Formats: sequence, C-alpha cells, structure tokens
Amino acid sequence: MFLRYKHALMAHMSDFMAELDRYLPRLAQAVEQVEATGIGTLLNRAAEADDRPLMRRDEVLDDWRRRWAGIRAWFVAEAGEHSRTAELAVATRAGVSSVIALLRQITESQRGGVNRSTQLKHLAQWVFDVAD
Repeated sequence: MFLRYKHALMAHMSDFMAELDRYLPRLAQAVEQVEATGIGTLLNRAAEADDRPLMRRDEVLDDWRRRWAGIRAWFVAEAGEHSRTAELAVATRAGVSSVIALLRQITESQRGGVNRSTQLKHLAQWVFDVAD
C-alpha cells in the first residue's frame, strides 16, 4: 500500500513539474502578446463589462490593472528576476528532492527493521559506555 501511494505521489509531482516546464514559456509569450496588442484597451473593455454595482468606474479599472499586474508577475520575468511561476518550479523541484530523500529513509528503515533514531540511540549509548 505504501509503495502504491509513493509511486502515485512521485508521478503526480513529476507530471506537475513537466507541465510547468512545458507551459511557462507559452504563458509568458501569451502575456507579452496581449500586452503588445494594447493592454489599456483590453483593461478598459474588461472594466466596461464588469457589473459590480458598488464600485466606481475608476475603482473597477484599478482593480483590473491590479489583476493584470498579478498575472504578469506570475508568468513573465522582469529583468534580473524570476517570475513567480519559475520560483514555484524551483520550489517544486526542491520539494520533490526532499520527498525522495524522505521516502528513501523510510524505505531503508523498513528494510533494516530498525529506524535510524533507534540506531543513533544505540550508538550514543555505546559511546557513553566506552571506558576511555
């Protein structure tokens, strides 16, 4: 049962990283293409179609500008920086490495019959009992 879930987790994390690697350049390119067509016009149209009754037109437009800035920050890297999605990819890789290391420890402890904590306690007791 453990191995089945381990393999499912690793497959999911690997698929997630592959999808991120595949789609990030496309998404960044799409954001830049939208901006090249005139983001101001797009945001004005979005604000006009927005039907929130308790917000003034300028508030709605500011909200749409903030939303676009968020999308841009997630998918397009500024000069000398990484996009948030690229940071997510780095964190995901680190997470996968950590999970693999943890799974390796669990597998080793199951194979040996004694967990590492018990082994360290026995070693500490042995060192403490040594005469000199």
